[in-house]
Amino acid sequence: MISFLNFPTTRIPDTLSISLVLLFLTGVVTTLVIIILGIFLIPKDRVCSRTAVYSQPQKKIWNTLIKFGSYPQWRSNVIKVEINQPGHIPPDGFEWFREFTPLGNIKFRIVERWENKLLKREIVREKGVHCGSWTIELEEISENSTRVTITEKT
Repeated sequence: MISFLNFPTTRIPDTLSISLVLLFLTGVVTTLVIIILGIFLIPKDRVCSRTAVYSQPQKKIWNTLIKFGSYPQWRSNVIKVEINQPGHIPPDGFEWFREFTPLGNIKFRIVERWENKLLKREIVREKGVHCGSWTIELEEISENSTRVTITEKT
């Protein structure tokens, strides 16, 4: 028999082989337990918030936000928007709009609205779409300056 680099070939004792197999299996089981515990420890809800100040009057920003059909003009990932018919009250009583993007479409409903101050929209759960909400708050700093805070909850 030819040995690699002239090292003598010896047979690994059976007890060492069993020990190596047990060590390997213990490592696999430990890894799986850590992964499963990690999944259960991940928070189910995620909240992310961003604030920026814009050199625009509060009313102008508000009017831009509530014209859902105009979103494709200023949001590059939105191809088109479908809105509920004016005067039509949906069965759930919420105003809604649907955004179409290259990745698909998502229906949103307006769940809270304070004129010129706050707009909260949430995803209408359809076909397994993950739900979440976005709250947009406007705060007038001066006549031509507005603080905008967007909070996303998923």
